[in-house]
Amino acid sequence: MSRGIPMQPFITLKGAADSTTPIIQPVEDWLDGGNFKEATLDVWVLQNTADTSNADLVLETAISPSGPWTALVTFGTGATHVVKYYTSNEEGTDQFERFIRWKLDRSSGTLVNWTTCFRICAVVK
Repeated sequence: MSRGIPMQPFITLKGAADSTTPIIQPVEDWLDGGNFKEATLDVWVLQNTADTSNADLVLETAISPSGPWTALVTFGTGATHVVKYYTSNEEGTDQFERFIRWKLDRSSGTLVNWTTCFRICAVVK
């Protein structure tokens, strides 16, 4: 049976040119897929200003909370609405490990002020 999870309600984040530290979703909001085989992520980015490498929204996965974390998908500049399908099945092409979280990566690119607004919903089964 499928279950919907609001992984991240709409959130707006803003930063100055010198704020290069990544922003990581709080651990209590990570999706724990330990009991699920499939995850469908509905990502709606309303705004992501600055150039593509300035405020990348990255969905990451890891087998344990300590990582290592690997990117599932990266969203750069502009608005978008995307639905992504992932599986924990070893034969699957788009695989997730146990945990899924978002990270706003500010570690590279030309330094400018930035704003991003997004939400993520998950359906697991």
